[in-house]
Amino acid sequence: MLWLALHFPNLHLNSLVSAIPDRSEKDRSEKATLDKNTGNSETQSPAIVLINPQRELVQLNERAREEGLQMHMQLGTASAIHNELQCYDLDEELESKRLNELALQCYALSSDVVVREAQRCLLIEFSGMLKLYSDVQSYVQATMTHLQAEYVDMQCALAPSPLLAEMLARWQYLLAEPCMFAPQAELALHSLPISCLNVAAQTVQKLQRLGLETIGELIALPDADLSMRLGKDFVMYLHQLKAAAKPVLPRFSLPEYFQSSLSFDAEVHSASALLFPAKRLFERMERFLRCRSQTVQHLECLLYARNKRVQKVSLVSGHPETSAQHWHDLLRLKFDYLKLDAPVLGLELQASALLALDVEPQDLFDTGISQRSVSSTLNRLESRLGPERLVRPILKDAHVPEQSFEYWPATQMPKQSRQWQVSEPLREYADSTLRPSVLLEQPAALAETVRIIHGPERVQTAWWQDQAVTRDYFVALNEYKQLLWVFRDAEQQWFVHGLFA
Repeated sequence: MLWLALHFPNLHLNSLVSAIPDRSEKDRSEKATLDKNTGNSETQSPAIVLINPQRELVQLNERAREEGLQMHMQLGTASAIHNELQCYDLDEELESKRLNELALQCYALSSDVVVREAQRCLLIEFSGMLKLYSDVQSYVQATMTHLQAEYVDMQCALAPSPLLAEMLARWQYLLAEPCMFAPQAELALHSLPISCLNVAAQTVQKLQRLGLETIGELIALPDADLSMRLGKDFVMYLHQLKAAAKPVLPRFSLPEYFQSSLSFDAEVHSASALLFPAKRLFERMERFLRCRSQTVQHLECLLYARNKRVQKVSLVSGHPETSAQHWHDLLRLKFDYLKLDAPVLGLELQASALLALDVEPQDLFDTGISQRSVSSTLNRLESRLGPERLVRPILKDAHVPEQSFEYWPATQMPKQSRQWQVSEPLREYADSTLRPSVLLEQPAALAETVRIIHGPERVQTAWWQDQAVTRDYFVALNEYKQLLWVFRDAEQQWFVHGLFA
């Protein structure tokens, strides 16, 4: 078996993104290098650090390291060295979400993925995938390329044991080679110090008091002596490191719904500026949906401000859609007229109602407009005009003309319309009678002289219904040669109800 370990040392730090494209982490790094060479310090990227509850620095960006800050330095000392420090509290929950999102990306390359949240690591068993790749190096390169769009710092290592691969990835800076391959993994393990063991601090101190400095010296000791001093669990841990025993590790499984978020390094005051980071979320969602062979028709976009204030933006598609570009275009139309309630510090995308992916069949000789393109046009119109301004008529099971239909949003359909609840006798009756091209919203009193040329047609509701209706409809011709649809009610009053084109 072959295991690839991916360690993400700055997971929270990498999650702090800019909403402005030219201020992305890569661009800021390149700009900082240019400013350093030219001596321009005004436009350099800020020094950003993350601290733990003990007020120690646990994650630093490149600018902070250039200023002389170091890991586990106290915040007070760091502030004295650099007085324009941007400081954030380490959010373990955010790191857990981000690590699971990265596991989802790796799931596209191998279904055997293990999430190690405490170690900020992903473990991938990929020996079964080598048939699709020429060699191990090709698979590792494909994984690195697949995660490149996530803008995260990574350290990787290969080993026959998952725990050994994890250790080599975490402590890579202590090794001579940046990425250890399986034949060299055991030699690298022997050279690592005792402090690299993933055991309790008391156990490490006990081993150091015995005069042991490297893991190689520890492994050389007899198992019986180690078991007597440190217990059977510790000996089993060493066997798992050497691939002599298999550890029990829970595998990653695809979540039932999609949820992903981004935090910003500064407040965003314009809705249009959110389109750049939102595109990254839509791309994540598209990869998630393709892994599950599902699609979605409704999304929720949450905009987070200070004091946990949330502004919700709903996106509805006329048809189930997977494409990130499709949803991004709908969001752009929404943001054209959206006014932010407050400056935004975070963005989250949620898709809970997932649908089965229904592939539309393609006709080789079909040159007509597909239903999908019509729905896409309706989506853009609704996002631009609003759902209340774009409607379609839906048939209802009623004899009275003004009650036989109602208007619904163009991209939605009521359940009774999908199941076609209009009774068959009523449909046959409607097909066999004359109906005007234009129906007035409400009947208007007939105020001109007309000549009856067809009728009558009796329309009458049941006597037990509220507001019972009895009408005799006629087709009439007025002096301007217009065909009118008129009726006479039970009180012998005449009304015009429609026009024939």
